[in-house]
Amino acid sequence: MTFLKKQSFGFYASLVVCVLAIISVALYSANASGGYYNDSNSLVVFLTVMGIVLVALSLVLAQIADKSYALEKLCDLVRVAIPCFIIAACLVFLSARVYSYGIIFFSDLEAGNAAAMEAATQSVTAVVFYVITAVLSAVTAFFAIKKAD
Repeated sequence: MTFLKKQSFGFYASLVVCVLAIISVALYSANASGGYYNDSNSLVVFLTVMGIVLVALSLVLAQIADKSYALEKLCDLVRVAIPCFIIAACLVFLSARVYSYGIIFFSDLEAGNAAAMEAATQSVTAVVFYVITAVLSAVTAFFAIKKAD
């Protein structure tokens, strides 16, 4: 129980970022392997998984960086890189969907196509999760993970 008492807001926010990133990549995978979109891009999954790995690495580094200035700075660098990976994953995902959003939402070409509308709204939901994850990860980088001794 003393381990949890030593943790700061940044620790818990990092755990939430990790969970949101897992949800985001799950929503992307469900959308990219569905009936309308069948264009799974491994780069989106790779960038998101790298973000999750960096969250875990930052939590570990914060625990062992008590007396080492180099590890402390490495932890700070990793925490800045996390939103970059999440944002990059979101942008790669979004770039594959922008054209279809225009056709589905603003054109008569897909009017009445329920599968297209469902896939597009599912895709928008995944993008919203990615954006929330990116914003929270950027905000989390400003908070300490471990309370000062």
